[in-house]
Amino acid sequence: MSKLFFDQLNIPEPDVNLDVGSGSHAKQTVDIMKAFEPVLLEYKPDAIKPGKLRPVKLVSYSH
Repeated sequence: MSKLFFDQLNIPEPDVNLDVGSGSHAKQTVDIMKAFEPVLLEYKPDAIKPGKLRPVKLVSYSH
């Protein structure tokens, strides 16, 4: 989503932008998977919580 979208709705920008862009459903799915793997390797979340109306959240718990 564009920066303008976040500015107009006054919502915070995400910590990570996968920058997938447009394309067929299959292409977007592949691009998301390719862009998301490095994020998982960097953040090493303990859990992943998919959202309906909100983006996916990565959750880490202190041990």
